[in-house]
Amino acid sequence: MNDEIARFFATNNFIVTFSLDGYKENHDRNRIFIDRRKSFDTVIKNIKKLKAVKNELGDNNPISFNCCFDLYTDLEKVVYFFEENYHEFAPFFITYAPIKKVDTTYYEWCDKRYLNDAEFKKGTLYESKRKLENKLFYKNEFSTEFKEVAASLFLGELTFYIRNKNHNIGILRNSCLPLSKMTVTPDGKIVLCEKMCEKFPVGHVNEGIDWNKLCDITNALIRFFNSDKCRKCKVRAMCEACFMYLDSNGMISEDFCNKKITNFEKELEHHYKLYEDRVNILDVLKDNRDNILKVQEVSK
Repeated sequence: MNDEIARFFATNNFIVTFSLDGYKENHDRNRIFIDRRKSFDTVIKNIKKLKAVKNELGDNNPISFNCCFDLYTDLEKVVYFFEENYHEFAPFFITYAPIKKVDTTYYEWCDKRYLNDAEFKKGTLYESKRKLENKLFYKNEFSTEFKEVAASLFLGELTFYIRNKNHNIGILRNSCLPLSKMTVTPDGKIVLCEKMCEKFPVGHVNEGIDWNKLCDITNALIRFFNSDKCRKCKVRAMCEACFMYLDSNGMISEDFCNKKITNFEKELEHHYKLYEDRVNILDVLKDNRDNILKVQEVSK
């Protein structure tokens, strides 16, 4: 990012999303350039450049972080990283994105990659999340910044519940609206989001948006949402199904749906366990409710 690009973003009210997976060691595991150079330092440099320009021009729009994590991620370190940099990044919000096991060989690759690696161990995710949960809900040992950074990690599907509670859910459910955000690939293809890679391009920077392709993919998602399978699903209002999960036939796999239901049931069971321990998640995180609604609307 150079000064010209930063000024363009700031003067045109862009909300820029940085892919930043928390602490340096975690981020640099996967976020690398084509020549194998690690990208953490470059991302931090770009954040500082954009923030300096935004401050100079009086642009108060937040920046956004897309923070991916997997079974090897230490979430405690991730949260501490954003807490420590809170005032340098503010205002900002974080979208935590677990790397799912659906339609990917990523975890098989990780199992081989980290087989004899003492630094990254499978299962670190769950151990670190338990530590965060204990600090947040049982020991009550946290700063305001910590709570804001950690909140959405524990709300999970309740985030959708908070947003949808007093509103009729739209035809696109919890999916982003088409073109509310977009990603451009290195060769100029326009796709609906960074998670779709080059699947379902909807245009090119030199030709603009291909409205027929955009309508086709939008209608495919709506058809799936209107199918009996999806319409009668008990967790449909709290499901993150969106364009990125569509296959080449315009369907979302049975594997995704089954795992979604199973994971939701486990999460609900865990929330009830917290309630039995007299821990009310929404009460502990009540100061974040308005922020959650705002973040959800902005991120859509």
